[in-house]
Amino acid sequence: MELEEGIVIKANKYLENSKILTIISAKGTHTCLARASSKLRSKNYSYSQILTKIGFNISKSKRNSFDILTTGTVVNTYIKIKENTSKLASALVILDITYHLNDHIDDFSTLFSFLDLVLTKLESTKYEHYYEIIFRLKLLFLLGVGPTFSKCIACGKKEDLMFFDFYSGGMKCKECTGDEKKIYRGDYVRTLQTLYNIKIEQINDELLAQLPNHTAMINEFLDAYYEYFLGYVSSARSILGKIIK
Repeated sequence: MELEEGIVIKANKYLENSKILTIISAKGTHTCLARASSKLRSKNYSYSQILTKIGFNISKSKRNSFDILTTGTVVNTYIKIKENTSKLASALVILDITYHLNDHIDDFSTLFSFLDLVLTKLESTKYEHYYEIIFRLKLLFLLGVGPTFSKCIACGKKEDLMFFDFYSGGMKCKECTGDEKKIYRGDYVRTLQTLYNIKIEQINDELLAQLPNHTAMINEFLDAYYEYFLGYVSSARSILGKIIK
């Protein structure tokens, strides 16, 4: 039987030795029971770890309310991420967002491919903080609340864009300025525009090295945007930000 590929984005201990896994695949989100997966010597242990790409099969259980993970194999452990504290922190933020907001997304094929590609790039990059930003920024499109950076949100004009009108979710030109209550302007808005519009396949360390260091301001923008448009506040970012400086 052909195995479905997925990424374990959550693994919670269940009873004494088992885990409840949340797996994202091209077909959707799967929640399943991995029996005896907390035991180091168990065959289920290796493919029941968070931040692991696996091949898997699950089956319905007549005795349990959870589906059962019946077959598994490790495809990628993302070991280079797990060995680097900063990269691991960025990856955990990405998985946390995916876990909490995936039910707002219909296109799981794109979500899975996007998540896998970002994690793969995260393994080799020197700019993990930017890949965390790239994921958070581009995910907004899949969530249906993508910001408009390329034209005026009011009139559609592409020239003379002056600032980002936060509550409207887009740029405004000088003719459409009015009673905006919260605006963003400056070089980091142009950095946001660049990262949002460029295809992720075209992003590499050479390009990221040319960007000014606006990560703090961009993260402040994204934190506010996620909270206002989606009601989401990342507990992972808050906790990890205190631990890792």
